[in-house]
Formats: sequence, C-alpha cells, structure tokens
Amino acid sequence: MSSKKKKTEASKKEAKNVTETQKLQEPQRAPEPEKPKEKEEQKGTELQEILTAKSTEEKNQKKTSKASWILGSVFGALLTGAVVFLAVCFYRTSADLQAVQAFSDGLQTKLQTTEARLNELSQTVSAVRQPDSEPENVGEMNEEPVPDTTSMPKPTPAPEVYTVCIDAGHGAHDTGASIELEDGTWRQEKDDNLRLAKLVQAELEKYGIKVVMTREDDSFLELYDRTLLANSLDVDALISLHRNAYYYNGKMSDGVSGVEIWIHSSRPTADRQLANRILDAILEVGGMKDRGVRYGSMSDAEEDYAINRRSLMPSMIIEMGFVSSESDNAALDTYGEDYARAIAAEVYEWLESRME
Repeated sequence: MSSKKKKTEASKKEAKNVTETQKLQEPQRAPEPEKPKEKEEQKGTELQEILTAKSTEEKNQKKTSKASWILGSVFGALLTGAVVFLAVCFYRTSADLQAVQAFSDGLQTKLQTTEARLNELSQTVSAVRQPDSEPENVGEMNEEPVPDTTSMPKPTPAPEVYTVCIDAGHGAHDTGASIELEDGTWRQEKDDNLRLAKLVQAELEKYGIKVVMTREDDSFLELYDRTLLANSLDVDALISLHRNAYYYNGKMSDGVSGVEIWIHSSRPTADRQLANRILDAILEVGGMKDRGVRYGSMSDAEEDYAINRRSLMPSMIIEMGFVSSESDNAALDTYGEDYARAIAAEVYEWLESRME
C-alpha cells in the first residue's frame, strides 16, 4: 500500500472521530411530549357543544321573534276589530238617539194638538153638561174593570143633550186592511172608515146630537188616546168604524162577506141593545150579509178589543163588510149614505129610549 493511500484513510478516520466527538459534546434536546389524545377529543366535544348551543339559541331567538310577531299581529287585529266595533256601536247609538228624539218631538206635537182639541171640546160640552167627576183609571195603562154601563146616569132632556163619539179606525201609516184594485190603485180600510164616519157625523148632527170625532183627516191616534178622549168628555156612546178582511192561504179572498158588530164580553145590556138595533138597520138597507153581534174578540170570546175594554160608556166596533169582498165594497160605495142614515137614526132612538 502506498503512503498516499494510507494518509487519505487516516484523514477520513480522524474526521469521523472529530464528528462523533462534536456530537457527544452538543447538548441533547428533550423530545417534545406528545399531546394526549383525550384532550383533543374533549376540546372537540366542547367545541361541538358550543356550536350546538349557539345553534339552539339562534333557533329559540327565531321562534321567540316569530311568536312575538304573531302575538303582535293578533293584538293589532283585535285592537282594530275593537275600534271598528266601538265605532259601529257609537254610530248605531247615535242613530237610535236621533230616532228616539224625532219620535219624542212628534209625540210632543201630537200631545199638544190633542190637548188643544180636548180643551176646545171640553169648553163646548161643558156648556151642555158638566160631569160629576172624572172616571176612575183614566190615563192609566193597566187593565181596568169594565163598568156596568146599564147603571150610568141617564142624560137629561135638553137641546143637544146627547154626545156621541165616532171613531174612524186606523189612519196615516196604519192603513188597516188594504187590497190592490185592477187599475193598480189601493183600496185602504182607513179611507173607508173616515168616509163613513163623516157621513154618520153629518146625520147625527141633524138630530141635534153633539159629535166628537177621534180623527177628521188622515191622521193617527193610539187606541188608548181614542178611549181617553171619549172617557174624558163623558160621551153617551162610542162607535168605532172598521172593515174586515179575509185571508186564504196567505192571500186575500172573496170567500167571506157581511157586517158584524163587536161588544164587550160581559154583554152589557145597553151595548147589546144598541148593537142589535144598528145591525138590523144596516141589514134593512141591504147589500150585506148578517154576521151577527159578537162578544170579546176574534181570537178569544173572553178577551176584548181595546175600544170596548177601556171605554166607560156603551161602546162597539162595527165591521162594515170585508175589504176583500167585491160585493161588500160595492154595497158600501152604493149605500154608504143610507148606512150612515140608518146608524144615526138608531143611535138617536136608542138615546131617547134611555130617557123614558
């Protein structure tokens, strides 16, 4: 082996020894400890819980927000409905108050007119006869006992000593029985009643009888006011003129006709006598069938019509035929004056007979 080769190997061996010596002299670094796997899993779980809690909180916030919006909407709708309801109630109340006020004004006017008529009639009648005392229960709305008209004082003989009240039934908005004619016009009971009442008034006055009319035009008077007028003037008789109507299957029918007279259910002698006399006189004129003198009312023989129930003198309701009957209408149109003349004559003769 050559000396050059040996020198090279000795150099490499020396260099290797130096390197190993340096490595031994360098400080040894401690290896980094490995992170425990459990901690990583715990952190992952905590992170997941945080994310889940945050998501749940966001969902709850959304639900709360939605619920608040719904409640707000419902409350707003209820509030709006309440406002509308109160507005409607206020409007209706205002309208009702106006209607009540209008009715009250009309009633006040009517009362003033009636009072004026009563004063005028009272002054006229007082010159002929002054009643001993005002009848009991006048002005009360309660049911009052029907007086025994046969025991009432007889009128004293003198010119115009008798006073009779003629009541034309219905009036104004209260038309009574009505039927449409072929020409398109309407025949109304209130008009027939007033027309006959005026004819009877004229005939009674020919006998010197003082006549009190409950109405002389197309006006309306309550039933109570009609009897109040007659009672307050202490008239000798109250005759209310009406007309009937017959209905079949809900429609007016020509199947029934005739005249009838209604008096009190207790059948007072004076009332019955006058009613029979008037009915016979009307039948003698002709044109209408006899339906008799009747007692009480159509619905109940023991329940009286207001005119007969509240009057304090002989009273009756004369039903002058049926508006629904062509023959009765024709008879009233043809013999109206004759009927009035017959009624007045019998009233006068009846009053005279009570003087005997």
